[in-house]
Amino acid sequence: MAPGTARNSYRNVGADLHCAIRDPHERAAAIAADLALQRIRARHPAMAIRARTDDHVPAPLLRFGTDHLDLSVVPPTVTGNTVVSSVDRGPADLELGGGRVRFTSGFPGLSPVQALTHGVHGIGDTVTLSVTTSPDVLDAAGLARYVALLHAAVASL
Repeated sequence: MAPGTARNSYRNVGADLHCAIRDPHERAAAIAADLALQRIRARHPAMAIRARTDDHVPAPLLRFGTDHLDLSVVPPTVTGNTVVSSVDRGPADLELGGGRVRFTSGFPGLSPVQALTHGVHGIGDTVTLSVTTSPDVLDAAGLARYVALLHAAVASL
């Protein structure tokens, strides 16, 4: 199968959020340009090969590695502290329990290096945004303010 053609074609890239740009339209354009470059990189066949390396590791060795992984250890450098997971679930032609699916959502997981996650999930013309964090990162008031700022930024686009 060609890279990126599977329905579950996962790629991970780092993108500059251009926090110094105050105008939301200019900032969105700068982020979109950065993501466009990252998409080109992510489509390279080498990225697909890299994603399949686990296919060649014996299951007991993978299990040994995951059993001995200390998730409390924070690496000295990370790509970013926040994650945006984007899923396009295609046309609004899904049914669940005899009814048409009108929206979809997801909540990317937290980790010691991913303290604030965002989900952008679409089906048909409907897009749902989600935000997940920990009270150790943002208290309830901080989260409410962040979500309000995110809402205002999206509404301004």
